[in-house]
Amino acid sequence: MGRLTKKRIGFLWPELKKRLADDEKAILAVSGGPDSIAMLYLCLPPPDQRDRVLVAHIHHGTDHANAAEQFVKSLCIELDLGFRSRKVDLDSDAIKRTGFEAVAREARYTWFKTLAKAENCSVILTGHNQDDRAESVLMYMMRGARPGTLAGPRAQRDNLWRPLIAFSREEILDYLDGRGIVYVSDPSNADNDYSRNKIRNLLKPELIEHFGSSAWRKLGEASARIEEYDKLVTDGLIRQYDASLHAQHTGFVCIDSEVISGYLPEAQQWIYNRAWQQASISSAESSKPKLHLRWREQKKIQRVSAGKNGDYFDLPGSVRARKTTVGLTFDGSTLGSPQTLSLPGELYLSDGSKLTVTRSPVPSSDGINAAGEGVEYLDLDSTGSSLKIRAWQHGDRFTPLGRPGSYSNVSGLVPSELKSKRTVWVAENESEIVAVLGLRISHDVRVRSSSTETWCLNYTPPFVD
Repeated sequence: MGRLTKKRIGFLWPELKKRLADDEKAILAVSGGPDSIAMLYLCLPPPDQRDRVLVAHIHHGTDHANAAEQFVKSLCIELDLGFRSRKVDLDSDAIKRTGFEAVAREARYTWFKTLAKAENCSVILTGHNQDDRAESVLMYMMRGARPGTLAGPRAQRDNLWRPLIAFSREEILDYLDGRGIVYVSDPSNADNDYSRNKIRNLLKPELIEHFGSSAWRKLGEASARIEEYDKLVTDGLIRQYDASLHAQHTGFVCIDSEVISGYLPEAQQWIYNRAWQQASISSAESSKPKLHLRWREQKKIQRVSAGKNGDYFDLPGSVRARKTTVGLTFDGSTLGSPQTLSLPGELYLSDGSKLTVTRSPVPSSDGINAAGEGVEYLDLDSTGSSLKIRAWQHGDRFTPLGRPGSYSNVSGLVPSELKSKRTVWVAENESEIVAVLGLRISHDVRVRSSSTETWCLNYTPPFVD
């Protein structure tokens, strides 16, 4: 008889309720399979408190998905529970990089977190069990994974709670069958093209036959011990990351290459991955699931870090890793979408620089910098009411001040030593580039004798200057 067999419906609700403030709710991630259905019944609140729980269901677009969605929706109606469903479209390129299972998992958690924020849910519950942990240990060991991954699904991380992680799949099925609770079975679980299914359907029976059922259970328990060990390691890695951090802004990270050169290779890889994830926050692909950098991408970063100033490598997620005079930068804006600045206004850029645009009378000098380095005046009418700010790109051309009728490559205005230090930004209106910030303005937006008002551009360079 399993440990769950005699547990009543709602047994886990008191524990779940302790995790919620009075005005908060919990998300139960329910696929319709036995694990999540058991979790739903064990966490079921009393009838007068069922508005404290929201059931979230992911539709992966498979043939089985329609029936599973309808089953979960009907069950929520029967139990008077809130229900939300979302159909996710998975990135084919990401699937090629890391596999369907990994991409689908990241898509699920991305939506769960978004839904939690929108619905004031402070806890997200999933139905992972001890067998999932045992499978993960074997699968990730065969892939040479780091200790953190070997731990498999965690009992708790941030606002995520897996209340059934200590119970086996057999105990969960006994609980459901003993109470006559219906669930759906996903036919893809029998498809041994997936690594996890091969372990579950082929390897597990062999292990139990030759080593006993306790051996399988011990694998799950080993995962829990690996989790505790990984917490200690991660705490140390975070301290090393903080020690190597030169600066960090939204979409931009700069780490000290000399500091991390003394770290173990595994620590360097962890730091590269964390910096890349932080920088990708503001990129054009920020809504896509965050995955780990592959081995060859890690090696490319190492080569850039050991190379000369100005060397760079473009990473997934529209992030550029670049060697600079102060360290290795991870810039999520260089390849990302432009930022729009309505005038007048102020904009902080990802590398720590700042652009302030104010309305100003015509200066005494005709468009020439009269107020100090980084300050330029543009004719208000010629410039327009908004600017788009982006990183300069190869092939950018504009008409520099003092050279009417000619076009110059922006790259020709950017000193090589400056390219190796920081991002060079351009400002453009609806028709052209009007300024290379901190360097030159366009002749077409110069202050004329007929100008009545100007935009004063005040560009403050970033920390790397």
